[in-house]
Amino acid sequence: MIVLEEQIESIAIRLPNLPSKAKKNLYDILGVQRKETINSRILAYFLDPNEEHQFHNLFFDSLKELINEKKHDGANVDLESFDGNFRIITEDQTFHAEDENQKQKRIDLSIEGENWCIIIENKINHILNNPLETYWVHAEKKFGSNVLGVVLSIREHTRKECVINDKIKYINITHKELINRVQKNLIFGSKTNETSLLYLKEYIKNIESHYKSIIDEPKMNEVVKGIVKQGENTRAILEKVDNAIKFLDSEIIEVFESYDFYKDKIWFKNNDLHEDIYFWVHDSKTILLNNSLWFCFETRNQTDRNLDKTKLKSLYQDFNLIDSRIKCGNQDNSKSRTHIAIFSEHNFIKEGESFKEAFTKVLDKFFMNKESGIVYKTVKYINDTLETSTNSLLP
Repeated sequence: MIVLEEQIESIAIRLPNLPSKAKKNLYDILGVQRKETINSRILAYFLDPNEEHQFHNLFFDSLKELINEKKHDGANVDLESFDGNFRIITEDQTFHAEDENQKQKRIDLSIEGENWCIIIENKINHILNNPLETYWVHAEKKFGSNVLGVVLSIREHTRKECVINDKIKYINITHKELINRVQKNLIFGSKTNETSLLYLKEYIKNIESHYKSIIDEPKMNEVVKGIVKQGENTRAILEKVDNAIKFLDSEIIEVFESYDFYKDKIWFKNNDLHEDIYFWVHDSKTILLNNSLWFCFETRNQTDRNLDKTKLKSLYQDFNLIDSRIKCGNQDNSKSRTHIAIFSEHNFIKEGESFKEAFTKVLDKFFMNKESGIVYKTVKYINDTLETSTNSLLP
């Protein structure tokens, strides 16, 4: 065992530190942080001065400032004419395209004035392989030569990637440049509703999270290289971890079987004792890697539906006093089962004691004792309560 510990420690020391973990934003929680269509809709909301956000032309003016600063990279147009009222279109279909096969393409964002247009190719993923010429031709058919193209991207793109020919030249602006300019131009204290400020903050956080990923890439590449370099030792450790997880799985089964509780799918049941009471234990990988044990004893099915939950408080009161590691009652709003008791302990596996010994000791002391154990008190309570309830309905 000392050799294994030294092996793990040796590898851990040689590997670079992991990058700090970024805090989740609303887009992470919803799982849409890399969805370009959703990002485009949010941008359309902020670009539209008629929307309820009350930022007015903040985003549009910030975009125009950046275009003006980068005009030498793109088309030679007079930005003075890009004024007046405009509308925002997302997923604008290119039905004006010359090639029939290109008529079903879609422009991420189009800002359309009376006689001008800014088309925006919105890139969250870094590959730029879109039909930029088709977009431009479609816009020109509607607005003539007064067209501007912008590639709005996380990573910078080369001028070669953005210039199609002498006539069609897109300007590359990064998302970071845009949000930095928006923040610079934002006037705090102006009339803006709190909800819109929240939307803006979450949008900025999401954009910033993509740049953290870019910064973290070299660090993670070093970690990958370090693991590859230590390949043989790493494989040996992972194999031992897998075997240890399987060993704990079998130990948990063996311990429960010693009390006549047998595995049924993901639970442990003793039908002779009662068919609707179950144990559920956290997975062995978590137990092993976190040295943390969490399991619950619960009622389910018809028995759980028939129990008067308000009368369980007296039972809970007795169990809560047994040990600080035991909590009673559901910790969520589940209606499919009731947690009668939950046992939780960090640093569960200690020196000089095996997992089986420690687990058996917990079950013996708190759950399986036939006089004072939680299991048997619960079964007695269920039988007494439901029998009384049934008898009260008898004529």
